Amino acid sequence: NRDEVPSARLLANLPVETVIEAVADHFGTTPAALAHRRSAAPGRDLAAWLARRYTSATLRELAGPFGLGHPDSVSNLVRRANKALEQSKSLRQEIATIRNRLAKTENRV
Repeated sequence: NRDEVPSARLLANLPVETVIEAVADHFGTTPAALAHRRSAAPGRDLAAWLARRYTSATLRELAGPFGLGHPDSVSNLVRRANKALEQSKSLRQEIATIRNRLAKTENRV
């Protein structure tokens, strides 16, 4: 098994903090609210989902910013976000809005 970040994720190498800030701003909360363990802050699952797609951070590296003690817990957040996105058209539209914001951020960096 190779322990490398997939090349597609390297292309969109935003800092984790940038993704978390964009999601927190979109949902009208703070990045610190998303970092609390067992936080019910809106968008926490989506922040993890976006961080997996737009950063090169590993699950282990994402655990800290989300206040989690184990990398598998990040997978749980991502899994919940996937399920919610499959079921909600409005949530998919919100993700599109956040992605547009991140794309503008990516171009500035």
